[in-house]
Amino acid sequence: MNHLKRSSNHLDWSAISTNPLTRQNSHGITGINLDITTLPSLKNGQPKYNTKVVRGNKSTISMANNNTLNTYTIVSLFRGRSADKFELGMAYIDVRSPVLTLCQFIDTPTFAILKIRLSIIDPIEVILPDINNDNADSLIEAIKDSCSSVEINTIQRKFFDDSRGCHLIKTLAAEEASNLDDSVMNKFLSLAASYCILKYVEQIQNLSFSGGSLKVVYESLEDRCIIDLNTLRNLEVIKKPNKGESSDKNGIGYKSLYTTVNNCLTDGGSRTLKANLLQPSCDPELLVRRFEVLDELKANEGLLHKIRGHLLKVQETEYLIAICVHIDRVYEKANTKRKIQEIIHLKKTLEHVDFLRTVISTMTSSIITEGKHHLDDVRLGEIQEMVSARLDLSYSDKKNTNIFINKSGILYAVKDDNELLEVTRKGYEELIISAQELSKEELPLVSGGKLVFNQSRGFHYSVSIVDALKQIVIPSNFLNVTKNKTSVLFTSRQMLRLKDRLDLIASEILVASDAIVNNLLNNLRKNISCLYNVAEFISQIDFLSSMAFYSTIVLTVKPNFATYMILGQSRHPLLDNKTDIIPNDIYISQESRFMIITGPNMSGKTTYMKQVCLLQILAQTGCMVPAEFATFPIIKRIFSRVGHNDDLTAKLSGFAIEMSELAPILKYADQHSLIAIDELGRSTSTEEGLAICFSMIEELINSRAFVIFATHFLNLSKLSLTFSSIENFHFPAEELIVNGESVLKASHSIQKGQYMGPLFGFELAQACHFPQEVITSARELAFKIREVDVREEKIDEDNLYKKRIIQLAHRVKRGLALERSPENDANIVKYFKKLKLEYQRGCI
Repeated sequence: MNHLKRSSNHLDWSAISTNPLTRQNSHGITGINLDITTLPSLKNGQPKYNTKVVRGNKSTISMANNNTLNTYTIVSLFRGRSADKFELGMAYIDVRSPVLTLCQFIDTPTFAILKIRLSIIDPIEVILPDINNDNADSLIEAIKDSCSSVEINTIQRKFFDDSRGCHLIKTLAAEEASNLDDSVMNKFLSLAASYCILKYVEQIQNLSFSGGSLKVVYESLEDRCIIDLNTLRNLEVIKKPNKGESSDKNGIGYKSLYTTVNNCLTDGGSRTLKANLLQPSCDPELLVRRFEVLDELKANEGLLHKIRGHLLKVQETEYLIAICVHIDRVYEKANTKRKIQEIIHLKKTLEHVDFLRTVISTMTSSIITEGKHHLDDVRLGEIQEMVSARLDLSYSDKKNTNIFINKSGILYAVKDDNELLEVTRKGYEELIISAQELSKEELPLVSGGKLVFNQSRGFHYSVSIVDALKQIVIPSNFLNVTKNKTSVLFTSRQMLRLKDRLDLIASEILVASDAIVNNLLNNLRKNISCLYNVAEFISQIDFLSSMAFYSTIVLTVKPNFATYMILGQSRHPLLDNKTDIIPNDIYISQESRFMIITGPNMSGKTTYMKQVCLLQILAQTGCMVPAEFATFPIIKRIFSRVGHNDDLTAKLSGFAIEMSELAPILKYADQHSLIAIDELGRSTSTEEGLAICFSMIEELINSRAFVIFATHFLNLSKLSLTFSSIENFHFPAEELIVNGESVLKASHSIQKGQYMGPLFGFELAQACHFPQEVITSARELAFKIREVDVREEKIDEDNLYKKRIIQLAHRVKRGLALERSPENDANIVKYFKKLKLEYQRGCI
């Protein structure tokens, strides 16, 4: 398959037009206060995005196999006013696909939800109402932060009309395929955005949408785990795009959780996977049903590979439906050829859908059994019969004795009952024979000349260049002589006359064919809902088979869900392919839900925090996780505070960024939250940093959130004596002498208790040529402080013993609650043996 680069098909409107409204302003907005009705005149009727290309006898739809780098999605945003200024209506559509998605939500002042939505969609363009009367700087910055290379245009506010949007959607929507109800039709902001985007796409692409054939979907954000964009980037679920690159390069040059798990073969599957990773499900019943599919596919890898093999052959289904919905406003011969080729491609795709239906017919998991009836729809057979009755599907395989007739095979694709086309085609063949006869008369005048034909120049002559130094002489009675690297091309007056007559007859054939094809499309539209159902089910199968494929190539386990987190020998999903990876256990319960982790730099604290969060995201996506056994709580919000860089563009110091990122955590954290905080307070004085940490820890304990708190402030470990929910952990390290130099060797294995290992910072200072007397004095003072801390930690032995017994009881209770099964019993035994060993060693 040929893949088109987005940049090569995106017309630079600012370069085409001298209109000052299309030049970028200081906000980074390309078009300002645009009038949609004038856009086609500015671009001479050319589509803004050239997403369809005809090459030879094959039509290629630009699609991004296994990625969304070639996205053609346009997003329309409409914002409420005054008290509702943070309520947003969104509508978006891929110009290649006839599916309009609506969404409306109340966002935060920083537009956290909008940023997530834009990261999922990865739009090429965003359109907004005119912002002259609104302070929209924060909204524009949110868009640019989510999509660095997106084009932003503002449209006159009159085109954001909710009443017209409501009427237009009712006119265009395919009722069976859409999920519209009264509640959706009251989402006025999203309806206003939808009217603007539908009119905008019609104008810039020079097309119309057929009535009753557009799939309109309202997307609810309920039962989704909310993860802010900074957290998604900090955890490496996705990567922050660099300026000038797409926000999702899917594994080209970098690695993220999305690229690690993404083995999808269709764009729809990739979008579904990305949406679920960035906003995981909070519905345990749905997750259990997904795991049923993964269990079935993992147990039968042969079935999995068969399904993926057939998915390769149906990957363009969602784009082929567009031929039934998009109506070209202007007749062009190329459009007729494209429609014929894509209808035939649709027919062949449905034949492979039949094979896919046969392959999955034996599957028993509920998601498959409930959805595969879409592949059994009798209307799919009717569509194939209608196409076969009107189009000759084998026209490209027929070999005429005349090679020049074969090159015009598309003219023979449409069947005609009244034989008018047959008569015209015979006239076309007679002209081809005349051209061949004429060449026999004219070519003897040119040594090495031959008759050639292509779609752009028609019939003409060619002489191959064998010796670049030898001049080829073309007699003066020949015209249009051109030379390239390999040949000299030319023609004659008689041949030009024949070419004109051939073009005229070919146009007559295509006009007659176009009428038949359009009538066929009108009939296909009546059954278009079944095509939408097939495309959606294919996306779901691809999404699930991608996770199943990941689960077969990586040692994984199916997680369970409870009110606590227990993982045995878990591994970081982005590092799991490394041979020296160190697995770690994870235990966070209602009673000990606050982990304070200490240890030297590079020991594994940050990696461990990210590992916990990524495994939680994988579990709530419905994917198996790299561990020996796993139980997770259902988390509704994931927060992180990682990184300490200043933001010079926003004129914020590292400490100011810390405080700005902590504010939403304190505001929204609750018992359903998972929070990862790395080295809080390091960007300010020690006194202020410790004070903020103490206050923050106390507030988070009161919120009852699950917290992983990594720090170099060893004093914070004392809080475990005050708060029973705090557990101290550390990553140990030992100091080795290698070649006379002190080297820190980290085990990367988490252990219970406060870090008491070597103070390696002094060795780093010495390597930087600090004065020896300064290092010696500092080392002595540090050891005295540590001795005081150790003595204070041993004060209340009775309370520590009681705490150990309580924690042991809870761990035993958790172990008894683990799901019993033949394959899981060994893990349960291992859990209790390890628990006993930990208690004997004093780790509990």
